[in-house]
Amino acid sequence: MRSPPPLSRSVLSFFADGKVREDILENLQEEFQEHVRVIGEPAARRWYRGQVFRSIGPLFWWRLTRRDAGWRTAVRNLARSSIGKEAQYALRSLLGTPGFSLVVILTFSLGIGANTAVFSLVHSLILEPLPFPGGDRMVQLWRYEEFEGQRRALFPPAAPMVAAWQESEGVFQEIGGYTEEEFHLTVEDGVVSVMGVRVSPEILSMVSATPLLGRSFGEADAGSSHGSVALLSEEIWENRFGSDVSVIGRVVGIDGAPHAIVGVLPSALSRVLESGFFGAQSKGIFLPLVADPAGGWSGTPNILARVEPGLSITSVQERLEVIQSGVAHLIEGQNEWFPLAISAREALAPNFRRGLWVMFGAVGIVLLIACANIATLLLVRRLARGDEMNVRLALGAGRTRLAGQLLTESFLLGAAGTFLAFLTAAWMVDGAIWIAGNSIPEFQAARLDGEAFGFAVAAGLFTVFAFSFIPLLQLGKLDPAGALARKRPRETRRPVGWTAHKSLVVVQVSLATVLVLSAGLLTNSLGRLLSVDPGLDTEGLAAVGLDLPRSRYDLGTERISFFDGIVRGLETHPRVSAVGWARFVPPRVAGAAGMVNVEGRPPPPERHMEGHAGNWVSPTYFRAVGVPFLEGRAFTQAEISDEAEVVILNRSGAERLWPDGGGGVGTRIQLDSDYGPSPWMRVVGIVPDFKAWWLGDRPDRLQIYLPVSNIPPRSGVILVRASGDLGEIATLVQGQVRRLDSALPVGGAFWVADAFHQSVARQRFQTFLLSGLGVLGMLLAILGVYGVLSLSVTRRTREIGVRLALGATRGDINRRVLGQGLRAVALGAAIGLGFSYLSSELLTDLLWGIEATDPATFLTCSGAVILAGLFATYVSSRRAMGIDPVEALRRE
Repeated sequence: MRSPPPLSRSVLSFFADGKVREDILENLQEEFQEHVRVIGEPAARRWYRGQVFRSIGPLFWWRLTRRDAGWRTAVRNLARSSIGKEAQYALRSLLGTPGFSLVVILTFSLGIGANTAVFSLVHSLILEPLPFPGGDRMVQLWRYEEFEGQRRALFPPAAPMVAAWQESEGVFQEIGGYTEEEFHLTVEDGVVSVMGVRVSPEILSMVSATPLLGRSFGEADAGSSHGSVALLSEEIWENRFGSDVSVIGRVVGIDGAPHAIVGVLPSALSRVLESGFFGAQSKGIFLPLVADPAGGWSGTPNILARVEPGLSITSVQERLEVIQSGVAHLIEGQNEWFPLAISAREALAPNFRRGLWVMFGAVGIVLLIACANIATLLLVRRLARGDEMNVRLALGAGRTRLAGQLLTESFLLGAAGTFLAFLTAAWMVDGAIWIAGNSIPEFQAARLDGEAFGFAVAAGLFTVFAFSFIPLLQLGKLDPAGALARKRPRETRRPVGWTAHKSLVVVQVSLATVLVLSAGLLTNSLGRLLSVDPGLDTEGLAAVGLDLPRSRYDLGTERISFFDGIVRGLETHPRVSAVGWARFVPPRVAGAAGMVNVEGRPPPPERHMEGHAGNWVSPTYFRAVGVPFLEGRAFTQAEISDEAEVVILNRSGAERLWPDGGGGVGTRIQLDSDYGPSPWMRVVGIVPDFKAWWLGDRPDRLQIYLPVSNIPPRSGVILVRASGDLGEIATLVQGQVRRLDSALPVGGAFWVADAFHQSVARQRFQTFLLSGLGVLGMLLAILGVYGVLSLSVTRRTREIGVRLALGATRGDINRRVLGQGLRAVALGAAIGLGFSYLSSELLTDLLWGIEATDPATFLTCSGAVILAGLFATYVSSRRAMGIDPVEALRRE
């Protein structure tokens, strides 16, 4: 007799009631045996697990709701205990003041929720190890060159370096490589473009890849330069192959070459690979990365490795430098290359680490403001219940019992607020992912998890203690004898609790000032970024990507002819005013590092590699982007056909090369990079400066434009300036592509203006988030100021009534109340200004075009905080002006 899955049987036994447990288990056992006979044991086990899973909910609900359920007795016993009675009294007390309870819970949920949401971003993108075995020991390996004592841009390591690392012992457990690529997949309804990756078997081994169907890559698959096998993602398998299990072994065309499908990777594994290494853009096809017989892999792939247990990043770096000394002479004569190991987790979001930590500090400030605000509300409530507390104390309740009552109320409020805070955090995280969109793909990995829930609970407990501390201290000022004798404190004494309230106002205003100033600096910085001229006319300029398969367009002349054919076809369309093509389009051009030699001029004695922007362009490229020539001309078609050695420079680059103005058009230059010097090239034109990489790119960056014949690209961008929407322009390009090659799909289409706006997506997101926190902090501070002054007016009603009866004007009363509030607000704003000035370095890396101590921003933001405080003070003073002296004295 076959036995059902033991774990599923145990789960069912736990949830089933004892009176019917044996009958349920026996009946299900009989059905299981029947299924084993009919459909086999594996399928029968799956059926059994499904039955148990579907039964858990109804069984649990039945046990929960039956009349003799054990939990009912437990609840009754708890309700009759002293703790239960205390909780019931606290609950009735809070329900009796719904407005107060709702404000406290909402304030609590906003403070804790914002902190939990940002913590989940920090945890998901910075703190949490990569989600696979040994993820905390994964490193990315790079090479770099020293540039004036600093590291320049990183590049994939050279093949001799990788080969040496593979042969080393005691450093790495596994080393793998990958390259991202766009493939053309041939399916029944034509050819589709699919993002994919060429990956070595070691990468899949590192993440313990288990295919949903078939097998993974092996060493034999990486030995062929033709790459005859492929893996599919689960999404491609479902969408393009209808989840057909017979897809294993089927031969499909990828980039025009036959590939046998050997496996299907599950969605969960694909998301791990994308979030860990390959970027958030979904990958549908996995091809084996071709291994080099001498070690490493063909080309220059990105390298990942898992270090041996117990080795730190510092130890790995030291060993790599020792290994490098033995292979430096093998790297094409470049002895200045150095290895670099970076934690894979740290490398995933390098541009967000500082910003996220600043945001985390900002939401911490919001939490402190919320704590101060709630403490103010609770203190107001405690003072309003002074007579009740005095009577209870006179009747023998004891201060410890009263403290327990206040703590119970605080914990009930905290529990409700924490629950609502977690829901708020989930909404905020979803909102952050939606706002970031595809512009910030790293955020797609953010999520709420168990650690975020634990953080919310811990932050809730901290907040409960923080906002309960001051009201508990006030219990020592209770006077039951005076309360029973109806005695009043002497008028010369300050109102009870004013010192604590005033301190809370100062704290809230100072913290709000820090937030508002930080948000103001980022907003000012973003405004300057968005107002930057990109250097080209983006109005009506669209870009459409195109990728040519190797199998049909292997020769450079074929590629150039195909792109030129599309341009000629589009030029005749009446709605197209200009068209051109290039390898890249700003702000997504290539980057390289090197030096520039000028013919007839000796090189300087000390030369350093510097980064410059580059692009390969067609003769009509500059007309398409709407840029005039300052000197010279564009490339000619004859220069493209003859593969002439010509070049075009930007104005800043020309001014740097010829500061005296003695060169430029007609002069020859030479590019000297990692791979040796280029041929001498004649400058034929000078164009204005573009923003090559993003709107905030440095204005004096050297930009070099080469003819497309220099390196005939397999992937390019068609630039079209035309009337109509983006879809219509993409359709025009698609029509020309089909005219030349009916089986070739086009890539994504986008407005160039949108690409420039997307280049500052990180700055825009950080500004939006911090501005929201600044507004929230200032609103909470305003509520705090209003609450404190309202309490002061309420407790001084008799005093104000006496002053009015003795001849004081309402203007005098108004000035006294306003002065009291403005002094606290001004002191808080001054403290906030000082703290912001001292901590301004924290924001320096997040700003562009503005100093972290910008006087205008400091003045504007501090003025806004003071005006907001003045408004709250004025609203409170209106209550004082409305006091009737006769009524105030009659109540006494």
